Amino acid sequence: MAMSHVSFRVQGIVPQLRAYGEEWAVEKLLAVNEDDLFKIGELAFVHYLVPKTILDKAICLGVVEYFEGSSRPLRRKRRVFQKTENSQNDKNSG
Repeated sequence: MAMSHVSFRVQGIVPQLRAYGEEWAVEKLLAVNEDDLFKIGELAFVHYLVPKTILDKAICLGVVEYFEGSSRPLRRKRRVFQKTENSQNDKNSG
């Protein structure tokens, strides 16, 4: 019997990995095939079952667990997004 899983777009989770401090996993994630993505999605589903876990965090936890072979907390508890050039321009124009 197949286990439930979370479907996600790799490009959508890349900024989330960076925001959680898991930059090392970005290149690895970009290189995986469909079977690997499915397996990551299965791990993410299990993490998503934990109450109050947001989906992006569950997927990042699944990515880390898949590549490292065991579960661990993400490097950051909260996401920290890098400021882009556009966000700087928005501040300066106001």
